[in-house]
Amino acid sequence: MDQVSDDTMLRIATAKTISEGLLSRMITSRLAAIGFAVPRCANAAEFFQPLVEQANVILHRARPRLH
Repeated sequence: MDQVSDDTMLRIATAKTISEGLLSRMITSRLAAIGFAVPRCANAAEFFQPLVEQANVILHRARPRLH
């Protein structure tokens, strides 16, 4: 599921076909894939920063379509 594009996730949200946490699982899968792609970090805050930034981008793009 980490291969699903942001646009596909947005289409799922737009179509309101989210059931049993599908979008949440897709976002979690994407963040896990991103997390394993980052270089070694000095501390937890440095490690989680790219994940937080990506989550914010995804949520910012999806939020208007979730209403």
